[in-house]
Amino acid sequence: MQKKAKSFYFIGICGISLSALAQILKSQGRCVAGSDGTLGEMAEKLRQAGIKVIEGHNTTTLDDFDVVVFSAAIAPNNPELLRAKALHKKIYSRAQLLGQFSRHFKNTIAVSGCHGKTTTTAMLSCIFINAGLNPTIHIGGTYDKIGGNVRLGSNNIFITEACEYKDSFLSLKPKVSVILGVQADHLDYFKNVNNVQKSFNNFASNTQKTGFLVFNSDNRRAKQAADFANCKIVGISKSCRSTCRAKNIFHHSNGCFAFDCVQNNKVLGRVYLSVPGEHNITNALAAIAVAIRFNISFSCIQSSLFEFAGVDRRFQLVGQINGAKVFHDYAHHPTEIQASIKTAYQMQAQKVFVVFQPHTYSRTKSFFCRFAKALCVANEAILYPIYPAREAPIKNITSEALSQKINQIGGNSVHYPTFGQIIDHLKRNVSSSDIILILGAGDIVNITKLIPQAGINEL
Repeated sequence: MQKKAKSFYFIGICGISLSALAQILKSQGRCVAGSDGTLGEMAEKLRQAGIKVIEGHNTTTLDDFDVVVFSAAIAPNNPELLRAKALHKKIYSRAQLLGQFSRHFKNTIAVSGCHGKTTTTAMLSCIFINAGLNPTIHIGGTYDKIGGNVRLGSNNIFITEACEYKDSFLSLKPKVSVILGVQADHLDYFKNVNNVQKSFNNFASNTQKTGFLVFNSDNRRAKQAADFANCKIVGISKSCRSTCRAKNIFHHSNGCFAFDCVQNNKVLGRVYLSVPGEHNITNALAAIAVAIRFNISFSCIQSSLFEFAGVDRRFQLVGQINGAKVFHDYAHHPTEIQASIKTAYQMQAQKVFVVFQPHTYSRTKSFFCRFAKALCVANEAILYPIYPAREAPIKNITSEALSQKINQIGGNSVHYPTFGQIIDHLKRNVSSSDIILILGAGDIVNITKLIPQAGINEL
């Protein structure tokens, strides 16, 4: 990031990562503005911070700015991006800007993995804040403890998510890296799982030699990536011997788990989680492994993880229908869907109803059969039209086709084109002993506005 640059223009400024970076630059006294195709609550938050936000991408406003920044969702033919190139502006991708920004910190902690990045980053944030280490934080979700998706702290510690999409995380040279898991994802870019693996291998090798890498020993590909690190490596596990592992795992309440934390064969103490889902044990272990090496007391780690109640849109209680609790989760990959449904059953649901919006046509095509298999586990899967994001439709790839596939392989599925029809269907079919899951990373979140808020404080 150029020290001489005084003004920055963001194309796609309302994105969860770009909005955080925009706020950081604004806090440093830079002139910041940007545009987005769709404005929402984030646009209002940015405006309150003194950042000008423009709807649409057909503007010449960027002409007066030193640097133009764009997100991975911005197409190469975006009119503003083309204009910036024509004007020979200094142009950064989101990943490049994040990489440049991270270099201003003594200790950058980068959390990667195909699943669990946001939750683990937030867990680490909770621990480090409570330990009085005053970290600067960049997170891919809204976390109440920091009042949003960014926290401005000292220049000693920077905790950030490290996203693999389009090799974004390779712009980082972290002191501490975390790899939660590696599997096939973002195949519109990577094409196959071997290319995903290569990207994580490179991420591991980018970790500074004087730092360390935490990896999930239970994930074969994460373990393979760790072999490429040139620094100390620290394994975490729920099931096998490793540097930091969970022992005596048990379900303590409402889908939440507890475990004894073992470090180098020594039991440090028992950890109680307040976020539901067995998969969160791995996330917690990663946070513990990092925190221990920053000399944070285990008592602080224990209390912080018990305090941690989750991040916005990650198995978040949003209301109730007919007495049945409704949770919204960002899950948009078959593995994430399976974890969410498993968690609902662990919460003693009599039936689990899933409302799912597939994310992008290419992802739906790549994981078509895996989506169908994952959704078969629910008592009923209710499909909403695919969220296109940046993509054009693909022939025969629709939510209706996915719903039919679920029924063909023994599941139970229906599809509806409107939120109102979905709500009406749920009202006719659910009872108080059931759980409803709203799953997806697109505009399916807007259905929660139609759900009664009663019951949110009862979990």
